[in-house]
Parts: sequence; C-alpha cells; structure tokens
Amino acid sequence: MSAIIATALAANNSASIKQQQCQKIINSFDNQIATIQQKQDYASCINYIYQQELSYNTIVVFKIMFVIALIGLAIGLYQGYKAHDGLLANVLLGVIGFIGLPVFVSFLVGILYGVYWLFN
Repeated sequence: MSAIIATALAANNSASIKQQQCQKIINSFDNQIATIQQKQDYASCINYIYQQELSYNTIVVFKIMFVIALIGLAIGLYQGYKAHDGLLANVLLGVIGFIGLPVFVSFLVGILYGVYWLFN
C-alpha cells in the first residue's frame, strides 16, 4: 500500500515540477527572439497549463456511443441466452456486442458522412 502512495506522491511532485517549469517558460517567452524549439516548448506548456475541457457536443457523442454499447451488450447477451450455449457464450457475445455495435455504428455514420461530404 505504501508503494502506491509513494507512486502517487511522486507523480504529484512531477506534475508540480512540470507546472513550475512551464510557468517559467511562459513568463520568460519572447516571440521576437524565440527559436522554433522554444516556440514548441511554449506551445506545449500553454496546452499543459491551460487544458481545454471537452465540448458539449463531444460529451453528447460519448454518451450516445455508450448507450449504443449498452444496447449491443443487451443484444449479445440475449443472443447467447437464446442459443442456450451456456454462461461463457452469453458473456462472450455480450462483450462482442458491447464492442462491435458502437464500432459498426461509427463506421456506418462515417461512411454516410463521407458520401454526404463528397456530393456537397
């Protein structure tokens, strides 16, 4: 248990050190004389310190895909139950449905959007 706590503390200290280093880079940055590497370091520090949260639309898409995954799970479990192959087959078909249905729906939506984009 103490190893987990030590790892967590080390990660926290590392994040704190990274944030302090980034703050120094941001405060001392001069765009007029900065090299490309310094500009890249500055950009990565800006992204590190001022992380953007997910947009509302992205969160909605994640929720929809999770619901679709649960529907796939239910369909897979039902198909396994209907086939009378045992508990392991039920679980396996449920997992396949949980993974497979969102992938299939994403693929289908991507194809439809691509066709729409192509002809517009």
